[in-house]
Amino acid sequence: MRDENGGSMYSVDVIPRPEMPDAMDEERSRLLIPMARVLAEDWSDVAAAYMSEFIAEERLATWGPPDTSDNVFADICRQLSTPGHYGHRPTIRHRNPSANKLIGPGGLLDRARFSSKLQSVEFRAWGLGDMLVHVHAPDSDRLVLRPVPPQDVYVEGSEDDPSEPVVIWELRRRYVSAAGGTIWAWDRWSIRPDDIYFRVVAGQTAKFDHSAPGVKAGEDITELLFGETFEGDAYRWRLKDGSPALPFAWYRTADTGNLWQSTVRYGAFKATLGVAVLSTYVMHAARDASGSTVIVHGLEPPSTSSDRIGSADSTRSIQLSPGSMLFLAEREGTKGVGVNAVGPGANLQPLDLFLRAKRQQAAERFGIGDASAVQNSSNPMSAQSLLLSQATRREAAEQSEELFRAGDLALLRACSVVLRAQGVSVPETGYTVQYWRPDPMPQEMAAKREQAEWDVANGYRSSVDVYMDRYPGTTRADAVAALARVRLDGSEIDRAVAELEPEAVAMVGVDPDDLVDAVGELSDAADALQAMSRAGELDADEMAQAVEAISEAVDLLARGHADPEADEGAEVTEDQPEAEDEPPADQSTPEASLALNGAQVKAFVDVLKSVADGSIENEAALVLLESAYPTVPRDRLLAAIRSQKGATVASPV
Repeated sequence: MRDENGGSMYSVDVIPRPEMPDAMDEERSRLLIPMARVLAEDWSDVAAAYMSEFIAEERLATWGPPDTSDNVFADICRQLSTPGHYGHRPTIRHRNPSANKLIGPGGLLDRARFSSKLQSVEFRAWGLGDMLVHVHAPDSDRLVLRPVPPQDVYVEGSEDDPSEPVVIWELRRRYVSAAGGTIWAWDRWSIRPDDIYFRVVAGQTAKFDHSAPGVKAGEDITELLFGETFEGDAYRWRLKDGSPALPFAWYRTADTGNLWQSTVRYGAFKATLGVAVLSTYVMHAARDASGSTVIVHGLEPPSTSSDRIGSADSTRSIQLSPGSMLFLAEREGTKGVGVNAVGPGANLQPLDLFLRAKRQQAAERFGIGDASAVQNSSNPMSAQSLLLSQATRREAAEQSEELFRAGDLALLRACSVVLRAQGVSVPETGYTVQYWRPDPMPQEMAAKREQAEWDVANGYRSSVDVYMDRYPGTTRADAVAALARVRLDGSEIDRAVAELEPEAVAMVGVDPDDLVDAVGELSDAADALQAMSRAGELDADEMAQAVEAISEAVDLLARGHADPEADEGAEVTEDQPEAEDEPPADQSTPEASLALNGAQVKAFVDVLKSVADGSIENEAALVLLESAYPTVPRDRLLAAIRSQKGATVASPV
């Protein structure tokens, strides 16, 4: 709508926010909105409204604006999410190579800024209890991850599982050409078996341009926006089996059994408002403590520069700055004049201690005790006045890891759903997610390592269990495969070492410069011994043995340091008989194909030992041996495995 001069009669910004469809959800939304404002560091009006509830207006006027610099609520949420689960990108794996388009380096998740988006989601989820992420694929080569705050969402849960949504309404701002501007609208998603749809419904009646037809609240504007509808069989977002799915992922930082976790941090939010009230008063008291209050009686203040206090004309106040000159007239009818100084009226030390206690109270409402929060005494008025310990943040990350992993797996499924609508196929399930964790203290690491070694040695745990505990989120199959690779790598190293000449093994890790020095020194020693022998100072036999030993050492070191290319053309001497030509083994015969060297035999035995002690499942051992020893018949491998404690292995169909 426009006035007669063509100007807008009202602004979009002042259009009231539509209410939630349900009274309880409306109350939940109104509870969360100020909490979200505090997290966004835009909460002066929130603090002012809270202060006005129990402090007289006249008194607030002397305090000045609310002090919102000390935001304990946001500070704790920020520390819990830094690095949290996403400050270091989680390791996401899948056995199907087709998943690399989504999770691989430079894949769709990386291009959608997965880590930075989810770190913001985690930050807000710590404060609000819940956060949602809407997943959208504009085309086959792009993903959009859009955080959705819980105060903008209405949800209906499944009858079988109330925590599992089947209907999601999201309140958001959309530009609608029919309205001539941006309006509040509801994006409605439903996957109920008898009611499957995606619709956009106007949340308000609006007409911002006289040439536009306008829209009415509750009007379905889906076709106006997209040129088509998405109901029933036309609903695009489906799983591989054809069942409908919601393109959302839900992240929680608590599990109360309820659909929403909105109230779990409300106490910490209220405590932060209390800190703001006290901090505002402390700032006011600090200003008062810098000077004294002067009471004047029997003198008339200048009428032009005084303010009335209360309704009586007899009490007035004059605001002065240092260096001012004040001229007063004697009040008629007074019997004397006087000037008294009162103050300073506040002792800041107990106020500061009380403020520290309120900050600690806010931390405790988060579930963080005295031992976990460290006061920054160097700057008690700083917004970073509470510093969480490394152990506290690690513990919080570990306790909430299962909840965030559930959210990430739901996100990966939603990515698969929206990409399928664009003709791109990536796995829906089967992903593993591992999160970065800060290393514990050295004492903790040593104690945990010793305990794990003792458990394995005494048969209480397997090495697979220890691996899964060290790398949370790893499946048993992945753990078995990883440990198998370690053992095979060890066998490869043993085999490579066994094939080396003794001289080459001895030279491993030796500095070439040291070899040069050693050769020179031993040559000098040999010359000296020979000289002493000629002089008759040593027994001839002892000397001969020493010279021979030193000469052998010189030859050894020289060969280890020699350039291999320099020896390629060397002739074979009488002392180095030419090696006899040996025909290669005939690998076509069964006996030749079954021949194993010493390292292969050792690796084979190690696998059988792992089957016996239960650290490797029978089926996994069969797969491992078949891949490592392809020349050995399958029936012999099965027989070897069955021999361990009478184990049986089922033959795959």
